[in-house]
Amino acid sequence: MKINELGERRLVATVRRRFGPAEPGLVIGIGDDAALVRAPAKLLLTKDLLVEDCDFRKAFHPPFLLGRKALNVNLSDIAAMGGRPLQALLGLALPGTTDADWLDRFLAGFRAAAQEHAVAVAGGDFSESRRIVISVTVTGDGSRAVRRSGARPGDALFVSGTLGDAAAG
Repeated sequence: MKINELGERRLVATVRRRFGPAEPGLVIGIGDDAALVRAPAKLLLTKDLLVEDCDFRKAFHPPFLLGRKALNVNLSDIAAMGGRPLQALLGLALPGTTDADWLDRFLAGFRAAAQEHAVAVAGGDFSESRRIVISVTVTGDGSRAVRRSGARPGDALFVSGTLGDAAAG
């Protein structure tokens, strides 16, 4: 089945089933006009876009791994500031001819990353496009946020993963 055959209601229902019931901190989640969340006094916000043929090539990025990547690039920004991720919003623009199976595998990867980091998927939006466009927004607890300008000589620097992996991608 193709995405354009699903219709918006079935597409939203598919996503809601994939991510399950609202999680702690999420009062109203997927399926309403907006999400309602409980937030800390200081909230970190980050957003990244991934555009097909600019940031990734569909032929080289399996949908499961692309789903993980879409969330993980945002989680990295929250972690870089010493925050704890809370909620994510997923925006997807897909060609109408995209296989529903591709979407299912993408969502499985996104969900796997969300579960690993205890991130509630609070909602998002869908549209049709000639290319795949992925927009992710993540909120985080910034009550102990660390800025780049806060680094001092002698501070410890921690790196996750292998340096240069992003460039290799």
